[in-house]
Amino acid sequence: MKQVMSEQVDELIQDPTKARAKATHMTIFQALMEGGGSGSSVPLSRDILIGEGLTIVGAALETTSWILTSAVHQLCLNPLIQRRLHDELVRAFPRGGRDDIYEIELATCEKLPYLTAVIKETHRLTPGIPGRLPRVVPEGDRWLGMTADSLEEKYLVPFGKGSRSCLGMYLASAEIYITLAVLFRRFKFALHKDNEMTGAWVDHFMTTPDGQAALVVSAAEYDD
Repeated sequence: MKQVMSEQVDELIQDPTKARAKATHMTIFQALMEGGGSGSSVPLSRDILIGEGLTIVGAALETTSWILTSAVHQLCLNPLIQRRLHDELVRAFPRGGRDDIYEIELATCEKLPYLTAVIKETHRLTPGIPGRLPRVVPEGDRWLGMTADSLEEKYLVPFGKGSRSCLGMYLASAEIYITLAVLFRRFKFALHKDNEMTGAWVDHFMTTPDGQAALVVSAAEYDD
């Protein structure tokens, strides 16, 4: 990833006009070098530009995609929990209307207790930024009926806390809620015979799958 970032930055520094002509939209590097279109150009070094790119990709892409991958993997390993989640989503988003369709809405997703419990347990077991706390005993029901002042709620801070908390946490949370709701409202997932993912991960500041094993699943569409 760093190599790709370096090549993009080098191309922009060496020939800004050519780099802009190749891009179909303004890149983050162009925005940083040109002041985001505000007319104020801020000189930034090559290392700073590469670091900003890695931060954006790592924080905005890798963490959220890892949480979603882990949630799908854990739900494939626990079909009863997956079914319970689906049943909650069916009740929340029933088919109806002339076209017999349903629409997933974020505001409704955020109020669903079991979907919320699944997301919180995924954050606990496989956080985007792991730190050094042990995560054992997967049990999503721990979050049902939990009060806001409980120790579990107090110390579950997957996006950090205070002045250094994640700037994109509300966007990331919305992506996680909507994606899981859409997937498990419509499909029943199971691990494919070619799946190699075990759920093991290592702490490289960001959570990284142990090895190159990819999650491979099969999906069957529900008719409810």
